[in-house]
Amino acid sequence: MSVVSAKFKICRDYCRLLGKVTVLLWGSSSATLICLFIFNLVAGLAVPVTTVIWKYFLDSVVVALQSGNISTPVLWIVIHMLYTQFNHVIYNICKYFESNQADYMNKHITELTLDKVAEMEMADFDDAEIFDHIQKVNNESSQHSMNILRTLITFLQNVSSMAGAVVIFLNFGPIVLVVSFFACLPSLLLNIKMSAKFYAIYTKRFERLRLLGNLKSILTTYENIKEIKVNRLNPYFKKVILSDFDNYLQEDKKIRRNFSIQSSITNLLENVISYSFQIYILITVISRKLTIGDLSLFVNTLSNFQNSLESILRSVSSLYEDGLYIQNLFSLLEKKRPESSDTEQYPFPVNFETIQFDHVYFKYPGSDEFVLKDVNLTLAVRKSYSIVGLNGSGKTTLIKLILGLYQPTKGEIRLGGIPLQQISSENYRKHIGAIFQDFIKYPFTIEKNIAVGEIDDADNFARVQEAARQAGADRFIEQLPEQYNTRLNKEWSNATQLSLGEWQKIAISRAFMADSSILILDEPTASLDASAEYELFTKFKALMAGKTTILITHRFSTIRLVDEIFVLKDGGIIESGDHESLLRYDGEYARLYKFQVEMYNEGLFVHEGSY
Repeated sequence: MSVVSAKFKICRDYCRLLGKVTVLLWGSSSATLICLFIFNLVAGLAVPVTTVIWKYFLDSVVVALQSGNISTPVLWIVIHMLYTQFNHVIYNICKYFESNQADYMNKHITELTLDKVAEMEMADFDDAEIFDHIQKVNNESSQHSMNILRTLITFLQNVSSMAGAVVIFLNFGPIVLVVSFFACLPSLLLNIKMSAKFYAIYTKRFERLRLLGNLKSILTTYENIKEIKVNRLNPYFKKVILSDFDNYLQEDKKIRRNFSIQSSITNLLENVISYSFQIYILITVISRKLTIGDLSLFVNTLSNFQNSLESILRSVSSLYEDGLYIQNLFSLLEKKRPESSDTEQYPFPVNFETIQFDHVYFKYPGSDEFVLKDVNLTLAVRKSYSIVGLNGSGKTTLIKLILGLYQPTKGEIRLGGIPLQQISSENYRKHIGAIFQDFIKYPFTIEKNIAVGEIDDADNFARVQEAARQAGADRFIEQLPEQYNTRLNKEWSNATQLSLGEWQKIAISRAFMADSSILILDEPTASLDASAEYELFTKFKALMAGKTTILITHRFSTIRLVDEIFVLKDGGIIESGDHESLLRYDGEYARLYKFQVEMYNEGLFVHEGSY
């Protein structure tokens, strides 16, 4: 690609970006944007109008020195005062609309971003680049969008001011303004070059910077403090973080030093040209026998023109720089959803009889290794099942497929004979309840933490209380001063920190909130002691009644609750049956069961992550 073609492409991309930003601003609040532009154009005329007023004031002073009549100079001072007050009013109006537009835009960007993230598939989040992309949007979009808004406002004011300067200079010598314009271009090109340089560095460093941010977050998260202090990790983390910052600082200092030298050279060129033209104006005013007011008018107008031009070029450079960052937002918003087939999307089949896996294979995006291999199984409605296997056998992946978070790489999953991908995902998930081992601890009150189990009925407090009672959480909740209105997580004011077992009962309460046809239980008692687990056994029977239930657990005592057990190994089902039949078979299940029994007999606790 030739240099001309490359520059044309940059210019074209730049114009497209400005178009996208304009659409973004317009979508935030079109009425506010129109008012903002109109009043800032008016505000931009303040400099040339004030310069003209000052020219006539000076000329009137010269006349007054000869005549002794000061009425005309006083009149011009009054006019200047009135116009200054008018400008203050315009300035306040501009700030009012600017603040409103900034708030509208922040809200608009947040809404667009959350909508886009909500429609992304689970597979998208397996890519580290996606996390970088989303983090860039979270970190940069609002800030740089505000910068673009303010830069556009400044741009408009200076265009208006520069237009006034051009009108004033038409009868004097517009060639002065043309030369001044070209004298400012080196600074623009230098600033654009530096913006591109620092953006490239930012992009190269971003994942590492995200890691450093994560390390800082680890150091300040309440639940981590005890382990950090006991293991004396603060100095180590500090060394890791500051070492990288030192390296980045040294690299940036070198770049900024070179930029400062180059910038000083371009500024020298601009100053030489500017003062040369001021001498030219002085000579011209004297040769034409013009007034002191004319001299002031043209010198100040030239200075204002150059200042406006420099500000416009800085705005162009700033728009380019902010555009580099905000393009992450547009890339995210323009990210297309995977092409779906044109087949009809069916509602959830409430009268389904089976969930069938038919020769299902699955591998995660970017991986060549199959996690599930030729899985065939049938789950009958209103029956309970358990998935057993060592870590890495594919249990969690199988659950993710049933939840519709991923699609099989090969094969098919059918619900009541309908392929799962042909059922509306939104409708499907309304009929699924789940308790995950790594459940979310929301920074809400206890009531809201339970209510998220059935978000469509989140305001039904009676239902929340009943769900807590069914999960056995009501006893410790009612001992708290604020009871269900207790805010959770110690990072927040007036909040309470629950034990892990209490948190798990909150998570189990969410499942009792949901009126689901399919129930997924992923280690539902992992954080409960033996007494609390035994207490929940009978409650789980009530929870599982009438539902197709799939249980993942490492405690074989819990497995006795289910009708059938599937044993996974290396991504495939190698055994199935109930507890007694699998023990008689004396295969993988029996081996794992005997291993756990021996550990209990020896007084050892089973590590929850072992199988």
